[in-house]
Amino acid sequence: MKNYFIIGILLITAGCGGFCVYDEPIPAVDNQFHPARIAHGLGGIDDATVTNSRQALLHNYAAGISVFECDINKTLDGHYVLIHDFEGALLQSFGVQPFIPTLAEFLALRSAAKYQNLTLDEILIWLSMHYEVSLILDCKNINTEEVLRYIAEKYPAVLRRQIIPQFYFPADVQFAEQYGVKYYIWSLYKKYFDDDEIICWVSGFTGNFAVSMQAKRAMTSRIPCRLSTLNIPTLAFTVNDPAEAARLTDNCVADFYSDMLL
Repeated sequence: MKNYFIIGILLITAGCGGFCVYDEPIPAVDNQFHPARIAHGLGGIDDATVTNSRQALLHNYAAGISVFECDINKTLDGHYVLIHDFEGALLQSFGVQPFIPTLAEFLALRSAAKYQNLTLDEILIWLSMHYEVSLILDCKNINTEEVLRYIAEKYPAVLRRQIIPQFYFPADVQFAEQYGVKYYIWSLYKKYFDDDEIICWVSGFTGNFAVSMQAKRAMTSRIPCRLSTLNIPTLAFTVNDPAEAARLTDNCVADFYSDMLL
C-alpha cells in the first residue's frame, strides 16, 4: 500500500497545487501512454509557427503527423476558437491590436488572413472523420474542465477516443477520469514543482498520462529518467533544434512538441 499523504486542501485555482509528501519508494505505474511527435500549435507551415490554422493542420497531417496540440481561447460572446492569445497572436495572425473579438469578428479577421485559424467546432468535426488523429488541448487562459464539458456534450465519441487534455495543477487531473479520456498530460508550464514533488504527485495519478516540461529542464535535470523508471513518459516543449532533440533523447525524454521537427 502506498504510504504517502496529501497535506492541505487541493484547490483548482491558479497557483494552488497543495502539498504532497511520501516516504517510501514509488512503484512503477501501469501506464499505456506511448508518445509520438507533437505538432505544436498544429505545427509549422512555411516559416510560420503556432498558427493554429487549417492550413497547418492539413499540411502536417499530410506529412504523417497524427498528434496535434492546439491553443484554445474564448471569444467575447462565448465561442471557443484556436488562437494562442488575443494579444501578440492576434497581431501576428491578423495584424490588429489586442482585443477580445466576438465570433463574427474573429471569422471576419481570419477570412482576410494568410492562414485561417480554426474554431474548436471545426477541428472537432474534422477529428470525427480522422479517427487516427489525437488532439492535445492547451487551455492556458481558460478553464480546461469547461472545455472538456463542452466537448462531452457535443462530441462525446471524439472526446473519449482522441482528446488529450493538458492539466496544469495536480488537483485537475481528476477530470481525466471524470470525462473518460484515454490519455492526459500534466504540464509544468504554469507552476514550478521540484523533482520530489513531481514524483510524489504522479504516484497518486491513475490512468495513462505523461508529464511535460520546458526543454531546458528536461535536458539538464534527473527528473525525466526518474519518471521513466516509473513507466511515466516525459515530453519537452518546444523543440526545433535537432541537436537539442538528441540531448533530450539521451536524457530519457520520450518525445517533444515541435513546430518544424515533424
